[in-house]
Amino acid sequence: MTSSGGAVQIEALDGFALGATLHSARPSRGVALIVSGAMAVPQTYYGDFARAAAARGFDVVTYDYRGIGASRPAAHAGSLRGFRAAASDWMRLDFEGVHRWVRRELEPQRVAVVGHSFGGNAFGLAPSAHCIDGGVFVAAQSGYWRHWAAPRRYLYAALWHGVSPLLPRIVGYMPGWAALGNDVPRDAMIEWSSWCRRPGYAAEGAARRGFSAVRAPLKFLSFADDTAYAPRAAVEALVRAYDGAASEHQHIEPRAHGLARVGHFGFFRPSARVLWPLALDWLARHTRLDRPAPVSTVGAM
Repeated sequence: MTSSGGAVQIEALDGFALGATLHSARPSRGVALIVSGAMAVPQTYYGDFARAAAARGFDVVTYDYRGIGASRPAAHAGSLRGFRAAASDWMRLDFEGVHRWVRRELEPQRVAVVGHSFGGNAFGLAPSAHCIDGGVFVAAQSGYWRHWAAPRRYLYAALWHGVSPLLPRIVGYMPGWAALGNDVPRDAMIEWSSWCRRPGYAAEGAARRGFSAVRAPLKFLSFADDTAYAPRAAVEALVRAYDGAASEHQHIEPRAHGLARVGHFGFFRPSARVLWPLALDWLARHTRLDRPAPVSTVGAM
């Protein structure tokens, strides 16, 4: 199978223009994959994985959240000061717009997601999350600071209670040099840090219903050497948040696969392509067209 790729523009649910890339499979399985990235990580980071998935017959869409990468408005190329976007907007508006575009334009028989870090841990906020047919979440975790071992948990407690909510208010956004390598909108960082201070993280309060509504099979991948960003306890907490889904969690020792390290970001690099079948084979099995689609208990998308 061969694939082609091209830049596309997709409207978020509120009309905001998102930069995205379509990797079309020829021939196609009739299954589309939406790749939702980690916070502040541009979609280009997932290009090699997306092309490999397209070569397996999946039609793949990668995209940038508003304010990031190709979804950063030209007027804010120099600074995100004054640009308004919350972390919840990235799922409730951006993912939602991409999902609806995929359903409308590609007309797949199944839609699945691949979520990296933030891309999986706030997935339950999307209004149509219950309509997804399957998902693989890579190094996706609850960000509540107590899931980390000491002394790192106290470092994160200081960040989430002090630096992360205060610096964006002072500067007008979260500069890439201060934390994540790329700039993050002010409100997104403030909201995210507030989640990290709560035991339920993004799934606390009324938002928990969205996580519980997901009925699709989910696979979580975590890595033994990812203690800084997604330790096993934090990943397991997110698995529990999706309490209505048929979930499985695979905790991976990189050396068992001939890799010196994977960490939080290594899975999507070509050097770790030996791990990609863990996601792609699983998705191929769980999105087969001869399998019944998951039954949702909530309203239609």
